[in-house]
Amino acid sequence: MDTSNPNQELREEISALKLHIRDLQRSELDREQRLRNVTNNLSNAVVYQITGLPDGSRRFTYVSRSVERLNEVTVEEVMADAGVIYRQVLPEYRAIVTEREEEALKNLTTLRVEVLSRLPSGSFRWFEYTSTPRRQADGLLVWDGVEVDITARKHAEEALQESENRFRRLAENAPDLVYRMSLPDGKYEYVSPSSLQITGFTPEEHYNGTVGAERTVHPDCAGYFEEQWESLLKGEMPSTYEYKIIHKNGGERWLHQRNVLIRDKKGSPVAIEGIVTDITDRKRMEEELRMHRDHLGTLVAERTDQIRQEVVRRKEKEEQYLALVESIRGWVWEANADLVHTYASSGMQEILGYGLEEFIGKSPVDFMPAGEIERLKPLIRKTICQKHSFISLHHTALHKKGHPVFVEVNGVPFFDQKGKLLGYRGSCHDITEQKRTMDALKEREEELTVKSKTLEEVNAALRVLLKQREEDREDLEQQFVSNMREMILPYILKAKKGQPDRAHKTYLEIAVTNLNEIISPFLNTMRQLNFTPREIEVASLVKDGRTTKEIAELMGVAPSAIDSHRNNIRIKVGLNKKKINLRSYLLSLK
Repeated sequence: MDTSNPNQELREEISALKLHIRDLQRSELDREQRLRNVTNNLSNAVVYQITGLPDGSRRFTYVSRSVERLNEVTVEEVMADAGVIYRQVLPEYRAIVTEREEEALKNLTTLRVEVLSRLPSGSFRWFEYTSTPRRQADGLLVWDGVEVDITARKHAEEALQESENRFRRLAENAPDLVYRMSLPDGKYEYVSPSSLQITGFTPEEHYNGTVGAERTVHPDCAGYFEEQWESLLKGEMPSTYEYKIIHKNGGERWLHQRNVLIRDKKGSPVAIEGIVTDITDRKRMEEELRMHRDHLGTLVAERTDQIRQEVVRRKEKEEQYLALVESIRGWVWEANADLVHTYASSGMQEILGYGLEEFIGKSPVDFMPAGEIERLKPLIRKTICQKHSFISLHHTALHKKGHPVFVEVNGVPFFDQKGKLLGYRGSCHDITEQKRTMDALKEREEELTVKSKTLEEVNAALRVLLKQREEDREDLEQQFVSNMREMILPYILKAKKGQPDRAHKTYLEIAVTNLNEIISPFLNTMRQLNFTPREIEVASLVKDGRTTKEIAELMGVAPSAIDSHRNNIRIKVGLNKKKINLRSYLLSLK
């Protein structure tokens, strides 16, 4: 019996089975690799598998690469120590995780828990763990799970919660009434506490149906309110409307209501949300404003008329100013901060010959000769830098025909409200004739200076001659005195030693005295005081101690004439109205 064929078939079956097993293994590896690729590329989740060991510890048998991005630890660290992940969970959340795990193990149900973890970098992240326990054939407990980063969602929930709390705080503390009403039954779902202030009814009275439109809406507005309600049920609602109500205390109130219509997915109205504002005071003010509007219109008309008159007056003033500017012998100008002309009166055309279109937009240096520009540039630069005025600045300008024109410039700076220099305003005057006159006067002054110097030289020569004449006069005086003492006085003294009668003796004494006076400095002093010969004679006798009567007898005149001479003498020596003895004063003179 040939047994080779069955063995051959068996070997072929075994070979085919091995190939099939290899294909299955390869397929399994491919599926596992695809799974790893998917889990490793999850942006905000980590796929993991944890196995419980017989000693009670745990280890990760698989964890996706995304753990490195979300938990800031490597896969190798997690595989080596499962506590790396568990220790990131804050202590207050670890107890919650333990409690949820125990609940899941009882019935092998899925565990869901949210925890807050502190990462190695110090930042905090919220994670949601979803894990299902199962037992393997070897009896070990395996947890297949997903860790999802829910930090953004938690922050959004916190923001939403804070927004809701903020809205509630605003609604609870707002002076306006905030409400929500369901449709079409018209029941209040929310009414803020301010309803008590605005309507006089509490939120509870709105909720239990105590408050209705028929009770609160004023009769004057009942038809309007019913019309708006019918439109509201049809889904037609104005964004705002105003109406009047009767307050619980019986008073009237005006309300302004802003509405938002809430619709379901089909577009049908399901609720209305709105804000109600008490505008009673505003309405009262509007009424007052309406009452004052006519009065205000009258005031506006009056003020408009005043403004019209002021415009006319200013126009007249402007015309007067322009007429005054045009009448100035010169021209008025305005320039910006760079001294570029922005305005000039017509007088400039008469003096410089340029048209306004040739002058505006140019600076003064554009109309100066080269030498004048170099002279004035430093001064102009300094003036602008220091923001100073310039008064009576003279410079040479060139007429359009080429001849020079001498001008005098005055200018003052003007500024904006912040003190920034905006430019200069001023005037220019033609001083060409004045300059020519001044040049002629200067030439005349130089000529007079030369003549004055010549006169000084002549005066110096005259002073030398006068000095020589003074010396000659002194020599003559000395010679005269010497002749008097030697040729006249001795003979008079000899006559005096004889036996003359009393009158002759007196005459001889007077002659001696006068001769002594003539040759003494006293006579020169009398002459310097412009005494007349008769006054000199009287002064000499007064100095000798003679009385008025004695002098009158000696001179053969009346005593009143002597008194007149004495008075003139006192005036000339400055003794009038002074209690000073004339003889004592004359004795003091030398």
